[in-house]
Amino acid sequence: MKKLICILIAFATLSVTLKAQAQQQRKTPPTPEQRAERRASHLKSELVLTEEQYAQVKEAALKIEKERSTKDTKKKAGENFEAALKGILNPEQMEKFVSMKEERKEKVKANMEEKRNEEKTKSERAVEDKKD
Repeated sequence: MKKLICILIAFATLSVTLKAQAQQQRKTPPTPEQRAERRASHLKSELVLTEEQYAQVKEAALKIEKERSTKDTKKKAGENFEAALKGILNPEQMEKFVSMKEERKEKVKANMEEKRNEEKTKSERAVEDKKD
């Protein structure tokens, strides 16, 4: 009876592990087209774009996403995208886009600060544990 229970537990553990690995393998990074579609859709909902503006934003986003390959080109691509948007969006929409960008920067900065504090706390705990 004990052997049967051990075998069932082992089988259950193995099946859960295999399922988790299968899910991880299915996750593939999005293509530039998918990222451009997601970006354009987000901007359409946030900035209330017309269909014509949406098509132009999507085209600009696709061009930029294809350019993004390294860290250096990511920054330049972002600047190019913002320059393209200036020609597409009206002043009110552009103002809202800039404020969204600033909010995103602040959120990233806050997350980075939080991570630093967590790492600092972990390292302080490790030092305290070594002392004990």
